[in-house]
Amino acid sequence: MWWHLCTPSDSTASQLGTAVAGLAVLVQGLLVGTAAPPSKAEVVVWRYFGAAQAAIGLGVALDALIPATSSSDGWGGAGLVLGAAAGSGLVYQGAIHWNRFRTLMADPGDWLNGVSAAGVVVSAGLLIVDGAHLPMAHWSRFHLVLWLGQTGSLVVLFGTALTVASLGGLTRDRRMWLMSGALGLGASLLVVVGASGSQGDALRAGHVAWLLLAVALGCGSWMRPSTAQVHPPTTQAAALGAVVVLAAGIATLVGTALVPQRDPLAVAIAAAACTGGAVRMLHVCRDLTELATTRLEARTDELTAAANRRGLHDALSALPSQHPAVLLVLDLDRFKDINDRFGHHVGDSVLRTLADRFRSCLPDQGLLARMGGDEFAVLLPGCSVEHASEIAEDIREHSHQPVEIGGRLLRLGTSIGLATTADLGDLRPEVELTRRADAAMYTAKRSGSGIVAYTDTLDQIARREHALVEALQLALGPDARPDGLAGIGMHLQPQVDIATGRVCGAEALARWTHPELGPVAPDEFLPLVEQQGLMSALTVRVLGLSLDAARRWQRSGRELSLAVNLSASCLTTPELVPTVQAELLRAGVDSSSLTLEITETTLMSDPEVALRTVRLLDEAGVTVSIDDYGTGYSSLSYLDKLPARELKLDRSFVGRLDHDQRTSAIVAGTIQIAHRLGMRVVAEGVEDAATLARLRELGCDQSQGYLHARPMPLAAFENWLVDYEASVAALDRTLGQEPAAQQ
Repeated sequence: MWWHLCTPSDSTASQLGTAVAGLAVLVQGLLVGTAAPPSKAEVVVWRYFGAAQAAIGLGVALDALIPATSSSDGWGGAGLVLGAAAGSGLVYQGAIHWNRFRTLMADPGDWLNGVSAAGVVVSAGLLIVDGAHLPMAHWSRFHLVLWLGQTGSLVVLFGTALTVASLGGLTRDRRMWLMSGALGLGASLLVVVGASGSQGDALRAGHVAWLLLAVALGCGSWMRPSTAQVHPPTTQAAALGAVVVLAAGIATLVGTALVPQRDPLAVAIAAAACTGGAVRMLHVCRDLTELATTRLEARTDELTAAANRRGLHDALSALPSQHPAVLLVLDLDRFKDINDRFGHHVGDSVLRTLADRFRSCLPDQGLLARMGGDEFAVLLPGCSVEHASEIAEDIREHSHQPVEIGGRLLRLGTSIGLATTADLGDLRPEVELTRRADAAMYTAKRSGSGIVAYTDTLDQIARREHALVEALQLALGPDARPDGLAGIGMHLQPQVDIATGRVCGAEALARWTHPELGPVAPDEFLPLVEQQGLMSALTVRVLGLSLDAARRWQRSGRELSLAVNLSASCLTTPELVPTVQAELLRAGVDSSSLTLEITETTLMSDPEVALRTVRLLDEAGVTVSIDDYGTGYSSLSYLDKLPARELKLDRSFVGRLDHDQRTSAIVAGTIQIAHRLGMRVVAEGVEDAATLARLRELGCDQSQGYLHARPMPLAAFENWLVDYEASVAALDRTLGQEPAAQQ
């Protein structure tokens, strides 16, 4: 059939065969466009290809069925013009969408580049045909442009298909090679037939070339797609294509200007191609600029304009091997309290201010990154450990300077961990260096030492701390589980009335048993609880256990008060007072049985909020006790303002009471002042009878310490209480009998 289509003899049969072939391709295109392709992801691609087949088939059929368009004279081939123009555009769009599916980056609006490229081919062809006086120079201008346009379209589509195959990983896809082969063969057929100089043969060769492409698309629609993976996006191909088209258009336009007898049509087409190429190039530049901006934003923290975690990761990944570098990881101290009290807008202002301060401490090659929340990192390429330590000290000094926000002076601190690439070996810095600096930072935060450099021994500490934090989150975090909460308990230490020797209450102390590591010392887990923002949850847990114990004692006839410690973060939490009231109501315990202990440091960290909260607690009937008195600010002014009803002398004073006259005088004066203010005094850390006797002489009300008992679990405390009460009763009976015997 192809031979008849190319042969001028028997024109009626040839036209009939062409019409049948065109209509068959039209029907096939409609079927391909509406049928489900083998791959659902390629639905859009094959809809475009099906529409292209239909357009090509319709154009070829029109040329064969309408005499005005089937002639090789005048406007013969007008149907092919329409079919080829629509078909080439639809094939190009299908290929572009195929590329977008395979690489996730191609722009379906890239048609301008294809049209401009085809225009360059037509303009250059006109220039070459006229300049070299080739045989087709005697054709009508319409048919010459038609032939060049078809050839240019097929060449552009052929190049596009090869580009998509390369970029999209389709070099082994038989469908792509079938389409590419049809495009290449069609373009070659047009060139060879056109070179023979026959205008009519060139027209019929166009029919064959486009029908060949349509048939190839139809066959490809039934083939199975390849299993190649989607390739990562790249911008080089789009930019290079736009540059090549623009450069070719400019070269063609310059060539037309150098020809003595300029062809206005060639100049117009070249100018249009240059304009299209320039517009596409502007679009590419705009897209590249937006992409660069997006990539920068993806690596930049919006709040502080520092790099974000991804930006730091990329910078660490790009470090040359064997190149010295130091990473600092910074964590702000007391930032959560500021955020909770003043709101996130104040916290954001603090972060911006500190980020600017940190940035001013860095050398030119240093990189500041915000890891999230109140954690920052500083990458110092080419920096020695000694110089990095100096920079860390400078950062700490800047962080300790007050931050003024809305007329408030806010004070923070920074814990810094330092790690170097010197001994990383083949380990990846973006993983290992960050881990090491994190471990050093947590050690610095826990120890309060400010700056800690990583050592091998920190790994064990870091692993243990990580295990503890995970377990604490399971026990007290938002996703706490009942089995995790089971490890959180309390120990009780009795408080004894010094005058009568009877137990009047107990202090509840948080204790934790890790499911695998066993009992964890309070000095180890309480700082972690505070760091993780879980202190309120822990306080509620201990408060609930304490009130449950108080309810049991009340039902058994024992009137014992229970004291629970409050941290600074708890005291500034608005939910504290409602939570305490709710727990008292749940347990059915009178508020007078509960004492909440707050330290001087806690009070002075935010006196305004502390005073308001303490007053609310006092109005609720809860006793407020000033704990560790003598170790903090020891301000007499707030003793007058605070409605506290109890004062606890710190063990550092009580321990020196019996052998230090100056300490004894301070304690005596403190007890007198407290009594005049209507407060009872509790001495903690009482470990021997001589100290207890001295406290009795000074008029102290209650004592607490190892002299009476160590902190113990609830069951042990209740057993101890029974034994202690029995011994006190026995002593009372003995003392009561002595006077009678003497009489």
